[in-house]
Amino acid sequence: MQCFSSDWCNLRWSRWQNVSRATSTGRTPTTVPGAPGVYRIRSASLGQMVYIGECSDLSKRILGTWARLNRRPARDFSSTKHAARRLAHLREAYGLEYEISFYAAHHEGRRDPRLDAAQWRKGLESRLLWEYRLEARMSSVANHRRSTVREGEQLAAEGSEVGFSEVGVPEVGFPYRIRPSSTPLPRPEQEPHSELWMGKRWTSLAECKGRGQRINWSAAGKELRESGNGTPVLYKVLDPNTHELLQVGYSRRGSGGALAAASRLAGEKAVAWAPLTGAGRQEHVLQELKDDLIGGYFYQMGKPPARQFAAEPSPSQ
Repeated sequence: MQCFSSDWCNLRWSRWQNVSRATSTGRTPTTVPGAPGVYRIRSASLGQMVYIGECSDLSKRILGTWARLNRRPARDFSSTKHAARRLAHLREAYGLEYEISFYAAHHEGRRDPRLDAAQWRKGLESRLLWEYRLEARMSSVANHRRSTVREGEQLAAEGSEVGFSEVGVPEVGFPYRIRPSSTPLPRPEQEPHSELWMGKRWTSLAECKGRGQRINWSAAGKELRESGNGTPVLYKVLDPNTHELLQVGYSRRGSGGALAAASRLAGEKAVAWAPLTGAGRQEHVLQELKDDLIGGYFYQMGKPPARQFAAEPSPSQ
């Protein structure tokens, strides 16, 4: 798979190595530097990516957390290390071994001056998550809250679409579950401000009028009456003058939630949304689709939306 190659997404990745053998000493191609970057973790026996992440210090993150993944039980990982605990549970259930590869993200000369290094890396992370979904037709296991540890739930049986049927089913009662992935959004063929972008048909723009407590929205059509409460939507917030994409997100409250989220951004803005149906109500699916939008924009523009990670609002409930 291209996602496992040394030049995936035109980046210079380190060679794959067992996570337990990661070291910051020496000067070999696999020596983990104390530099910002992105990393990917796979299970070679499954042929799947299990996690993609970014950090400000590769050495601290990889040696401090991931180097223990192949030899420590899940209970040894802090409850705040959600992905590590999930992958440790999965290793214990299936006897897996994990491998890691990293890229020290040098973004000088490519970054929008309005974005700091962390915001740019988060955009790159979303791009990688989306690219993997496009190639594998599923998400990496421990991203997007796709895997959960719940008493009484189990991995799906053989023939399921979760991607673990080839290694069998754990004993009855093992508290682990992998949720099926959603279909990834396709590569964009039109500009981000267009009404047909990333495979979704978006409403016409609703523009913000007024300031402070007197904010109100106006739209040319009936968009403000459509996609009301109860219909989840993806939304995009744009600069009404330049049509630059400022932020993307999702709301479970339809257009009302999208407008409320956009209202929290300072300055002039306009918003459009695309209704979701069926599995679009599930939290992990909404997370997947949101990262698809960020990743698709990064693919087009080489950066995340300008206001995506600056005081980003919480998803509207």
